[in-house]
Amino acid sequence: MHSNGVANRCVPGVPESDDDPPSTQPTTQRSADASPDSTVLLCVQVTPPDARIYLDDALISIGPHRGRIPCELRWRVLRAISPGYVPWAEVIMPVTDITVAVALGRKTQSTPPPPRPIRVVLRQPEEPAPESAPPSSTDPLAITVNW
Repeated sequence: MHSNGVANRCVPGVPESDDDPPSTQPTTQRSADASPDSTVLLCVQVTPPDARIYLDDALISIGPHRGRIPCELRWRVLRAISPGYVPWAEVIMPVTDITVAVALGRKTQSTPPPPRPIRVVLRQPEEPAPESAPPSSTDPLAITVNW
């Protein structure tokens, strides 16, 4: 069985292919600066372009990101946030190059309550006013209009 070498390239003690003798493979974990193989490429495209991108709790970019991060067998949290937008997060395990496209959705604005209803009473100018008090004095929502 052959391995493609991509997913296992940072796993200590795992050969990149079954054809390689185990003695040529590392038996201890590589440090982050030991070789280029100990990092993976992380590419994040984000909308809006001024969104902040975090890896775990560290800010790694404002806007799109392209950079190398340590190749590790542990879960990492990739987040994107921007004011007025719904935050986004995803858990990743950086054992191979990762490309992510994120489009943050706008937060919905809270809608104001509907306006209070207003009752309008129309009457002809020649009509005499009712003997009782006008509706506007007894009903706070009534408006009397004469034309």
